[in-house]
Formats: sequence, C-alpha cells, structure tokens
Amino acid sequence: MERKKSIDIKAIRYKNNWSRLFLAQKLETELSTIISWELGTKTPPKTILNKLNILAGIL
Repeated sequence: MERKKSIDIKAIRYKNNWSRLFLAQKLETELSTIISWELGTKTPPKTILNKLNILAGIL
C-alpha cells in the first residue's frame, strides 16, 4: 500500500512568513483547521493543497 506524501503546512507558512490566521483566510477555512493540519490530526484535501501551492508560488 502506498503511503501519502505529507505536506508540512507549518514549514510552508514559516517560509512565506504567514500567520495561521492569514493562511486560514486565504484558504477560506477555520483557524482550528490550519492548526489541525499542522499537528497532523487532519489532512488537507487536494483542493486546499492546490490553493496552497498557488499561494506559495504567487505570494
């Protein structure tokens, strides 16, 4: 069984100097969801990962 590649949301956020609140607003999600992704208790869906890639590439 193939293991999903994990995305380090926190590292991307730090690299781009974004606050959790900023990222939550840009991804149109709750702050608690960003925290859950960073802690690994939840996994962002592909649509969110696509938005994150676009944000990280543009901003």
